[in-house]
Amino acid sequence: MNTNDALLVVVNWWVSEETCEDIHARVLVLDDGASRLVFVTCDLNCLDVATLILRQSVRRKLGIEPFHLIVLATENHNAPI
Repeated sequence: MNTNDALLVVVNWWVSEETCEDIHARVLVLDDGASRLVFVTCDLNCLDVATLILRQSVRRKLGIEPFHLIVLATENHNAPI
C-alpha cells in the first residue's frame, strides 16, 4: 500500500499532514510440505485489534491455523494503530 495516497490519520493525538515514510509489512513463510509457519512484521504501534481479525482471515482464506501465525509489531509510535 502506498501510504502517500491514503487519508490523513490521527496518531498520538495529532493529525498527520503528510507522509514522511511509507510503512511496511513483511512476511516469512516456512513450509515443510505438511504445514506452514508464518511470521508477519508490521510497522504499526500495536496489534491488539488486528491480530484476531488477521488470524481468522488467514485460517479462512489460506487454511493456516492461528497458532502457526506469528504477528509482530515494530512498535512505531508514529504509525497508525
